[in-house]
Amino acid sequence: MSTFGGIDALVNNASALSLEPIGQLPLKRFDLMLDVNARGTFLMTSAVLPHLHRSDNPHVLTLSPPLNLDPYWLGAHGRH
Repeated sequence: MSTFGGIDALVNNASALSLEPIGQLPLKRFDLMLDVNARGTFLMTSAVLPHLHRSDNPHVLTLSPPLNLDPYWLGAHGRH
């Protein structure tokens, strides 16, 4: 930290997304999404938190997988 002076912000930008219906989604792919989207965010935030506490203006930005209303992304999953 002495080289750069600390950490002021964390951007959790990694994500994994699969659009298979729940009955067709392989468990291995679900585990990957859970590991990347939830566990990865938790681990990175936990690791950086002590440094953010020392910052005058700390921020954590967490992005979700790309959500686009284009049928390519939502297809049949956007039904009401």
